Amino acid sequence: MHKPLINKLATVVFIHLLFLVVLDDIHAKILHTQKSLYHHILVEEKNGKRCLKFQIHKNLTSNQSCIFLHDKNQFALEYAKLVMGTLLLNPNPQNVLVIGLGAGTIPMALNTALPQAKVTSVELDSAVFDVAKKHFDFSENENNKVVIMDARFYVRKLIKEKVNDIDLIILDAFSGHYIPEHLMTKQFLNEIKRICSNNCIVAANTFSSSTLAKYEAATYLHVFNSFILLSSQHTHNRIIITAKNLSLLSGENILNNKIPTEKMLALFDLDFDYLTHHFTRINGPAIEQFVLSDNFSPVNLLKKIQ
Repeated sequence: MHKPLINKLATVVFIHLLFLVVLDDIHAKILHTQKSLYHHILVEEKNGKRCLKFQIHKNLTSNQSCIFLHDKNQFALEYAKLVMGTLLLNPNPQNVLVIGLGAGTIPMALNTALPQAKVTSVELDSAVFDVAKKHFDFSENENNKVVIMDARFYVRKLIKEKVNDIDLIILDAFSGHYIPEHLMTKQFLNEIKRICSNNCIVAANTFSSSTLAKYEAATYLHVFNSFILLSSQHTHNRIIITAKNLSLLSGENILNNKIPTEKMLALFDLDFDYLTHHFTRINGPAIEQFVLSDNFSPVNLLKKIQ
């Protein structure tokens, strides 16, 4: 095929895609927009979903959380379903720490599935907390609390208080571009490890299509030696799940937890087979040249999503 013809076809395809994007935006309803100290926040409604978004620049936004309007108990984003795979490793966490609130879908789900557990969410931006309450029906109760603070400061506060009984830690903090770099280093993960109980599960929401993927993997292997990867062909998100006690990652432990988790997963239209189908075990050793540290965290150079 001649080059001029290829260029014409490419132009036609581009114009068509642009038209679809514009048409999609026409059908989108903006319920709320706000510039906070940290983010340009949008709440958008379309196709039966309401989404919390951060505007990165004029023509680009990133989804942080979404809910279905017809059934707010069901997860509208694939990554949130995969996060529930943590319960297959420890089905009865009593003390849960969620880093990054978003619209509050994950802490609300955990509070529903584990009503006796203490769930604490740490969120940097108080405006995000306000939006979650106003537009996504997030609410606090005795066992579901929010702390407005930088997550690393909060973890260090727990270390100072000699807290070491956290059973589940979910890292779900996004600035809009990517995970804040000070929450990705080996020093931070070692701090996380210090507040863990012996049965603690650590899960992180990351991207498989990012150039940071191998750096994240090397850093988790450096600190924890092994992890389980949950990923889906329907999304670029991947969930890294690891543990202080690596026996919790074993197939035997996961299989033993099938029955205890069935009722919890059914609350969200999930099941054991769906989650374990996405499990891949990754073992060390870490490639040291890729390990992120407080002195080597080139996130700005590497965070581009392919």
